[in-house]
Amino acid sequence: MQERWHGRRTKADEAAEISGIQNIKLVTEFDAHLKRLAGSGRYQNLCLDLFKFTSDLPDDDAYNMAKLARDTFPWLKIASIRPMMKSLRLLKNPCEIEALRRAETINREGILAMMCASRPGMYEYQHKAKWDYALAQSGTVSGFPPIISAGNNNFCIHYYAYTGKAADGDFILNNAGATWDGMITDISRAWPCSGVFSEKQKLLYTCAFNISNYIFSLIKPGMPINEVDEMIRRYNYE
Repeated sequence: MQERWHGRRTKADEAAEISGIQNIKLVTEFDAHLKRLAGSGRYQNLCLDLFKFTSDLPDDDAYNMAKLARDTFPWLKIASIRPMMKSLRLLKNPCEIEALRRAETINREGILAMMCASRPGMYEYQHKAKWDYALAQSGTVSGFPPIISAGNNNFCIHYYAYTGKAADGDFILNNAGATWDGMITDISRAWPCSGVFSEKQKLLYTCAFNISNYIFSLIKPGMPINEVDEMIRRYNYE
């Protein structure tokens, strides 16, 4: 029935072959499986990906699961696997590095397609269409909804409306990422929709460019990301 409505679904044996994970189960079986394991008396910990930038952010599925577990399985200790996950994400296999390079090449093509087409009077959704088409021609799609904004919409950090119309003198700002073989890039670029920088735009762009080059010249393996952030802020203030 699901396939009749939504198309072919990956079978369990196919998922195992693709992922290398042999213990494949349906999501609909999760609750019953969790209760069976938790009630067996063989487990003491429930490990979840728990992380929030600030405490006032809404709970995601991991936090909801933690609440359910505290009420239903009070003998389980809730532990966060975020530190472990972060350390694993820092290590990339050669095939992952190659996939990232391919994704970066496609990302460049998508951004250049938007830049070449950009002009005053062009809507944000038309820029997005150029991005989507360039990625589709390269055999992939966006890894996340791209942020593409013009003019005052630049000041909205996570902007997905795509309804704004670029006026002469506006910056087109984008944060977009192509995906390839499971790896996703995340690149921001900005340009004047007219193709000509005003003096203020040139100053702003040059400042951002110089900061980027300066920080990349200082980053070394093993440097904590919070130190990188502090260096950027100090350099900006100076």
